[in-house]
Amino acid sequence: MRLHPILALSLFATCLAVVPASAKVVITKSEISQGKLVVEGTSTTDTTIKLDDAYTATINATTRKFSFSKVYLPKNCIVTLKLGASNAVAATAVVAYCGPKGLNAMGSWSSSKVYAENDVVTYAGSTWRAKANPDANTNRLPSTATTFWEKLAAKGDTGATGPQGPAGAQGATGDQGPAGPQGATGPQGPAGETGPQGPEGPTKTLALSCTSPTPTTLTQAPGANQVLWAPGCPNNYTLVSSFCSTTSYNVAIVNYPQQCAAWNKTDTTQTTTAHSVCCRILQ
Repeated sequence: MRLHPILALSLFATCLAVVPASAKVVITKSEISQGKLVVEGTSTTDTTIKLDDAYTATINATTRKFSFSKVYLPKNCIVTLKLGASNAVAATAVVAYCGPKGLNAMGSWSSSKVYAENDVVTYAGSTWRAKANPDANTNRLPSTATTFWEKLAAKGDTGATGPQGPAGAQGATGDQGPAGPQGATGPQGPAGETGPQGPEGPTKTLALSCTSPTPTTLTQAPGANQVLWAPGCPNNYTLVSSFCSTTSYNVAIVNYPQQCAAWNKTDTTQTTTAHSVCCRILQ
């Protein structure tokens, strides 16, 4: 007759107890039943017995039987029994219908969490498993605390760039931006065409009195581009003409009415002078 694998494991685990020749403990049952760990057996000595140093049961003085029924999953599905206050192992047994505890996904690593063995976290693109360690696994950086963590899966290489996606829909028109700064004065435009000569006016002889006010000067550093105003006329005088002169032919001058633009193209400091001619009619 061939037994089902699970039934065979149950019978094997129920009957199997690794007991030394001089042992006084016999395990008659070791299995997971109705959501609990059930361990039963007999002992010829002592009054109490410990299970995995976690739980204690009383040994019946008459029948010499003991039993455990706990919501507990033993590591690797193996239990260890010790008598009384002794630290010596009295018996071990495989637990039937027991599957070893798997990995416990804990998400991203946090310095404030306490991690237990087989907790799995992600850190720096890789996956890490917590090792068994008697010290608390708190704030132990996975990449450096090698006695607390081992790498399960390393971060993969950067993949190839995918194809460019289709162009998105055109967005709404944004608000108008602020006005930009005023630009520099442009060069003087070309002279217009000469208009038709007007009719000859009445002849009148006038006397003029003209003067040239003290010129204004501008000292320019190399590369400077500046505007220089000609001196103003005295009271009752009208500006007839204005012009600028400079100390070097490498200073570009553009004349405007009562001002000029001077650009020092030399490597030294240059001086530009603005002149005015003012006249008035003598009555």
